[in-house]
Amino acid sequence: MDRLSEIAEKLGKEYDIRIERLPSMRVLSSYKKNSDQSESDTDAWYKWIEENNFSAKVFGNHDHFDYHDQKTGSFVCLRRIGDDFVNESPFMDFTFEGGLFAILIAYFDQDMFGIGNYLKTYIENKMDKYVIDNEYIERNSIACMGEEMLSPFKELGRYDIFMPVIEK
Repeated sequence: MDRLSEIAEKLGKEYDIRIERLPSMRVLSSYKKNSDQSESDTDAWYKWIEENNFSAKVFGNHDHFDYHDQKTGSFVCLRRIGDDFVNESPFMDFTFEGGLFAILIAYFDQDMFGIGNYLKTYIENKMDKYVIDNEYIERNSIACMGEEMLSPFKELGRYDIFMPVIEK
């Protein structure tokens, strides 16, 4: 049995995976200003977001992402901001590159590490048209990111998992 089948069997089902292009966008990150993207403070960031009325999410609008920085090991949050936003926060803003992503739907009760591995293995072994974009991962330090979505199940949160891909 191949590794993909093992993971799918463990998780109990096959997943629908879609491809979507995210636009480039200006984001406010949880990296502290002047930290050279080495220090992320998500607790202080969420507090600042809440206090400054940035907390309202439009699910599926691609305005709030989380990821694990591959270089620093930090957990990082991103919130889309307008190009005219004057950043007086203690947090760094930058232009998120955007790009092409394979996206899988997951729920909070699932093993997110296993889900990420499943998506990676699926792309590597089952997709004819796309491959993982390792140059994007190296350039942006984002191998996999998530976006909280509106769930059809009141008691179970939903998360979209994004992995950068390129066409073969």
